[in-house]
Amino acid sequence: MSKHSTFGPRRETALSKGFTIFLPLLADFVEAERDLEDIKHSDDVALSLWTRDRDVAKARLQIALNAMHRLSVRLPEDRPLRNVVILVDRMLDDSETLFPRQLHREMKACFFSRFQVAGFGPVAQHRNAMLIQARHLVDALVALPFYDHVPTVDLTQVDDLEEHDLLVSAF
Repeated sequence: MSKHSTFGPRRETALSKGFTIFLPLLADFVEAERDLEDIKHSDDVALSLWTRDRDVAKARLQIALNAMHRLSVRLPEDRPLRNVVILVDRMLDDSETLFPRQLHREMKACFFSRFQVAGFGPVAQHRNAMLIQARHLVDALVALPFYDHVPTVDLTQVDDLEEHDLLVSAF
């Protein structure tokens, strides 16, 4: 058997390839936000450069998100990738009516059913490795200081669960 042979069909899709580009861009944005927060309260003359780096990282991430939304889900293994893209886009959306930390809690609550691929084959393992990396990045994203002012919602206190149903249906 050749060392270059693979087991089973190769199941790379445009969405899975795009996701491999999306993950480092999300990491760059999180890192740029952290760096900016570290120096925000100082008189560092490089503050404008750090702000520019953050803006560039956010613009690149937004371009990737827009491109990912245009890609179609061709395989069942791509559905969790799409769910992560929707989640991150909604968390970064300033006009989002549902709160980012609540979105994060919902993601953690349904991670294994909506953000993982079933099975133990090479495709499932590859997708799940990317999804676990995405989960760590979403955890880091929600821990950023710009979410500190955002109030949280406890679903047990909400009389109208229409927003909760809307959240779950988005995934």
